[in-house]
Amino acid sequence: MKRSSIYRTALKVVVLLFVAWFMGAAVVHDWGTIRDYEWRISFWPFTASAVLFFGTYALLAWLWKRALAMFGHPIDYRAAWRMYFVGNLGRYIPGKIWTVAGMAYMGARHGIPATVSAAAAVFAQACLLLSSFVFFVLFLILWHSRITGAWIAGVVVGVSLLVGVFMFPRNLERVMNALLKRLGREPVVFPFATGDVALLTAQYMVTWLLFGAAFWLFIHSIAAGSHVGYVYAASAYAVAYVTGFVAFFVPGGIGVREGILGFLLGSVMPVGVALVVAMSSRLLVTGIELLCVLLTLTGRGEIDGEKEAHT
Repeated sequence: MKRSSIYRTALKVVVLLFVAWFMGAAVVHDWGTIRDYEWRISFWPFTASAVLFFGTYALLAWLWKRALAMFGHPIDYRAAWRMYFVGNLGRYIPGKIWTVAGMAYMGARHGIPATVSAAAAVFAQACLLLSSFVFFVLFLILWHSRITGAWIAGVVVGVSLLVGVFMFPRNLERVMNALLKRLGREPVVFPFATGDVALLTAQYMVTWLLFGAAFWLFIHSIAAGSHVGYVYAASAYAVAYVTGFVAFFVPGGIGVREGILGFLLGSVMPVGVALVVAMSSRLLVTGIELLCVLLTLTGRGEIDGEKEAHT
């Protein structure tokens, strides 16, 4: 094994152990509070949360359909659903490249060149990340008593770099084609304008608003004594989700997202309680994701799809 691979593996293990230690220590420390907390599942808020989570995932599949259409490969919604949810199973393998590879494979099954599917997947993820930064800013404002100027400067620099690269199609095309060239693949063309990127990014922002509402409802459906506002819950969820997403060495961001979410919510409820809420919400979301995958079995063909005519 190469030395660089050993270092990467060691880093993954250290980070995962740290996350596990933080979560375990917080639960042990707050065990008395967790045990005595007013836990109660309220049927209607819980149901509304589950329905809203499911509806938001359905919207993500529709936005994936839009992204493919922007690359000149329109498909019907059922095919987009199958591609999105089956292809995204790759995110549960360490390394975000497997998500892109999964989407490329599913695209080929539907008659779309693998390079185009991969480019569309990277483009869609870029728009999703860009749209989340509104909530990063909101969270910094709400958490102003705990942050430093370095935090704010870091976020501003990061947002500026991402906007400079991803909001302008020509820049993203250059980055993508440089990567494809290294992989020995054909270049891809991004046949749309900056306004199209801005529109898709705004539509992805709606998914964060819905995810935030679903998470806020979930908090109040199981933790009756909590006093978490919608804006704070939505912002914390977006920050934790994106942090877990960019933690490429952790399959599906498992552990990282929950640890960050517990830490962020720790300012409005006991950290141990916040971690229980975060881990419980992951169980609900994972169940909904599995349901979305299982629903592909109700469509035509096998779960991995079949070539379909473009519409």
